[in-house]
Amino acid sequence: MGPKTKARLFAKWERILEAEGLAPLDTARAINAEDFRRKKMAKTPAAERQRRSDYYTRCEEGLERLQTIYNVWALHCRGEGRGVIQRRLKLAEWTVRTALEDAGRLLGLPPVLDKGGRQ
Repeated sequence: MGPKTKARLFAKWERILEAEGLAPLDTARAINAEDFRRKKMAKTPAAERQRRSDYYTRCEEGLERLQTIYNVWALHCRGEGRGVIQRRLKLAEWTVRTALEDAGRLLGLPPVLDKGGRQ
């Protein structure tokens, strides 16, 4: 592969990364790209900026919920009961119960039963 081909491929990937909102591959261009994004956001209407902000706030909340579900499910897969999971993760009973229900539903499993045979 010749130097011109490498340069074209490099430029192509930088365009793809930029379109995805990711930083360019080299630092000199990264500074220019950040300036470009900042200027672009300044031209974006306030309502659109607020909509995006609200969206990413909800994404962060969703991430926290998914992390909780993952942590609960990981302990459940090791055979830990709800009480142990609650104490170890310092969570409320309903949080552990709903996390197990959500994960089970996502995986298409029957409801999780406790040692007494209750859901």
